[in-house]
Amino acid sequence: MSYVSKLCQVATTYHGDSNVPPIFNHCTKVLTREDEQKSINSYWSVINGTVSNDGVIPVLLDSIKLNPWYFEGHVLLAQKYLHLNENENARKHTEIALQLQKQWGCAYDKRMAFQAWVAWTRVLDQRARDGLGWPEN
Repeated sequence: MSYVSKLCQVATTYHGDSNVPPIFNHCTKVLTREDEQKSINSYWSVINGTVSNDGVIPVLLDSIKLNPWYFEGHVLLAQKYLHLNENENARKHTEIALQLQKQWGCAYDKRMAFQAWVAWTRVLDQRARDGLGWPEN
């Protein structure tokens, strides 16, 4: 993603403010390699279960702060918030995730197909909107 963010900056020199993709705030921001790597490390620490249950939310929030342009962290956060019955927080993150999915059209985390990520995000979003939280069974 860092490399793509730099390519976006180059694109703006040829296209100006028009005709640039919406990614990276319409190509106005650059993701550094360092921030991308730190974000990945944080994300994977949650995926791999090396973060305590109480640490998941702060670690994911930190990951998103470092790289606000990948949607998968928002999806995991939404799921975690649903576990805690914090439907409004879950909804906030599903909305961001869905917007980023529209912008990118592909997944950063390839463990699931992009369409599966979108479908899962929509399920989480609907549960949050309906105030259902995480199912008990």
